[in-house]
Amino acid sequence: MAEMTDSNKKRLPKDHEKGFFLIVSYLVIATLAVFSVALFTRSFNFQNVTESNKNRIAAFNMAEAGLDQAIVQLAQVSPFQPFTSMNYPCSGGTYYSVNTATGRTDGCATSYTDFSAANSSVQGGYDIWVTDPSPNSGFRQVEVAGHVPSNGSSTIAGDCPAVSPGVRGYACQSLVAYVELDDTLFDNAVFSEGDLVLNGTSTDIDSYNSDLGVYGGSNVGENGDIASNGSFDGGEIVYNGSPDVDGEVHENMSIYCDAPSVSPGISSMGTLNKNSDYTLPDMPTNTYRYDSMTFGGNAEITISPSDGSAATVYVDGNLTIGGGSKIIIDVPVVMYVGGTIDIGGSGITNTSQIPSNLIIVSTGSGDVDVSGGVAFYGAIFAPDSDFDLSGSVEFHGAVFAADFRHNGTNNLHYDEALTDTTTPCVVVRLRSWRQKNTIASS
Repeated sequence: MAEMTDSNKKRLPKDHEKGFFLIVSYLVIATLAVFSVALFTRSFNFQNVTESNKNRIAAFNMAEAGLDQAIVQLAQVSPFQPFTSMNYPCSGGTYYSVNTATGRTDGCATSYTDFSAANSSVQGGYDIWVTDPSPNSGFRQVEVAGHVPSNGSSTIAGDCPAVSPGVRGYACQSLVAYVELDDTLFDNAVFSEGDLVLNGTSTDIDSYNSDLGVYGGSNVGENGDIASNGSFDGGEIVYNGSPDVDGEVHENMSIYCDAPSVSPGISSMGTLNKNSDYTLPDMPTNTYRYDSMTFGGNAEITISPSDGSAATVYVDGNLTIGGGSKIIIDVPVVMYVGGTIDIGGSGITNTSQIPSNLIIVSTGSGDVDVSGGVAFYGAIFAPDSDFDLSGSVEFHGAVFAADFRHNGTNNLHYDEALTDTTTPCVVVRLRSWRQKNTIASS
């Protein structure tokens, strides 16, 4: 038998070498475990930070939604209504509350508005607190708190809780804003809640003051301001051509108003359709109501009560002036129209040439069109309507509309005296706001 040499003998591991391999294995496993825990912790923390940041942003968006809602609700109240539990109007969705927290004054509050109630994919909501910082001034202080994913244990409307309620991912952002309520709407030559489009190359928008006389000569100013809740960058304010605006352009105004509801208090006299001359008869309190008014041919429709005092005209449906017809007013007139308004033909002759003597209020959402080639003296308030000015009208007065479009060679001369004219609607102007406090937890 051949003798086994050293080179082909199997080397058997010694006991201390077995222990070394075992220790190395444990160290590798421990190292991997440490890295795994660190990676898991990092991922967990990153997830929490991401969720926290996301919820902070969502909470801020909730607070902004609450502020928008407060503005809409405030548009329903009187700006100078005394602030008491009996007659301060807490509008829909709010309730009057007295000193529910230290440092708070009486005010209107909302219960927590939960978005998930309407959409399960949206988690969060807001609550609101409205107070009167300076009684009878027309200003309101609005405090809003946005909560995500819920309001937790928060019981103070419009504010974040002092400590986290312990809800996973909870975030709260609160805002305080100051808004002005005003019932004077004609502060600009044109105000549009949305689009404000000026077409044409020979359009002048300037101002004058009818208290000083007719437009022209030394009575021509540079206060023909135009304004919109939109902006140039957003595409709502558009110049097609090169209109000459002798005034300022105000963007992102945050003015909100709805068409007013009116109660004529008298029965309708039916439909008034005329193609020939007609004078409205004398009526008690000079108040008239019709289902609709349509004029054509060369009809001249005169509103001139024999006592010479102001008249109020309610039109439940449409007002249409076509052909060569026109309305002649010899006294101050306010017209409330529920349908469309089409002022064409020879338009409306305001014999005083004082715009405040003709106020036209659209109480619906029908289109308002002013066209033709005659002078117009008046102010048109149509917050839910699209307004179109076309032809070659010399427009003296002011316009407040949902959208405003100008076509043709019209000139618009803003009457500065209209700043003293009020309308049956409250405008809410957002004057300032700031972030108040924030709270978040994991």
